[in-house]
Amino acid sequence: MIRNSILALFILRLFVLPSLLTAQDAGGVKFENKPLKEILDIAKARNKLVFVDCYTTWCGPCRKMANEVFPQKMLGDYMNHAFVSVKIDMEKGEGIGLVKQWDINSYPTYLVLDADGNEKFRMLGYFEPQALIDTLNVKLRNDTPSVLEQRYEAGERTPELIREYIAELSRVNRLNRVETVAEEFCNRRPETLLSDEEAFDIFCTYITNPDNPSFLYVYKHRSEFISKYGAQIGEMLEDRWRMYAKSFYLTDVGTDEFKGYDKLKMDEYENFMKQNGVSKAAEYTMMYKLPASIIMNDKELLFKNLEQSATMAGISQSQFDYACSTLEKSLTEKSEREQLEKIKELRKQLNNSVK
Repeated sequence: MIRNSILALFILRLFVLPSLLTAQDAGGVKFENKPLKEILDIAKARNKLVFVDCYTTWCGPCRKMANEVFPQKMLGDYMNHAFVSVKIDMEKGEGIGLVKQWDINSYPTYLVLDADGNEKFRMLGYFEPQALIDTLNVKLRNDTPSVLEQRYEAGERTPELIREYIAELSRVNRLNRVETVAEEFCNRRPETLLSDEEAFDIFCTYITNPDNPSFLYVYKHRSEFISKYGAQIGEMLEDRWRMYAKSFYLTDVGTDEFKGYDKLKMDEYENFMKQNGVSKAAEYTMMYKLPASIIMNDKELLFKNLEQSATMAGISQSQFDYACSTLEKSLTEKSEREQLEKIKELRKQLNNSVK
């Protein structure tokens, strides 16, 4: 019996295992387990492009591609001939730096680079093997983003090109690049936004940071823009002032848990708004300060924000009442309760005046 088992194991090793290993070696995409610099050197030596699978361990489509698509022989035959391929976890090692450098915002993202590391194009999401081959073939033939980028880098700045280039960048989720291109276009000559409707449409779609020179120009001349484009432009500008205050919220780096707001930066932003003629600056920041101060468990800060918000019509009554009830639970001194009642009375006076 033992002799037969040994013989069976010998046959398995001699015939079956080699055939399995040969099939594994022959099939599927071969990913090099090397740093990017070495990958580029290999690509240069072999005169090939580089295919980069940008993934994370928690990404479901990434795992599906790794387990079901990349092992396919038909895909391996195609890609191993055309590319030097590498997988990079964007949350570990060199991936942490590359995620910013490459402007990666969703997973999986696939980059095709030349041997110098320049991006030729990118693709997003899950692909069946044949669909991936077809898409790569089309991209390699057309190389559309590179053509548009070449025109952009050559100095062309027509609204038509900017819109087309931004649309292509948006399709592959290069959001930082979208912002850069839109800002550069609008900031070059913001005075033309009043006469050029296509250019102004780009401004309305992509310029959301009130610190942007073109935004400040439009806001300064808002009466002219409202006169030409309608009252909704004034509302849009005010909304962007208000919503930007949320960028000063604080979250825990490890857990992404909300921690409150940066008091210094929020106050600086409020002063910046006032300097630029935003009449509701204090109200816009208070819309974020008040709920955040509840989370921060800072009694003194909550008292201060409640007192200020009591006379602000833009602060909803429900938001004000919730902050009051939260604060009330932590009060132990009679003087504190009396102070809270005075704040409530201020709010009541505001409500009566509105009626």
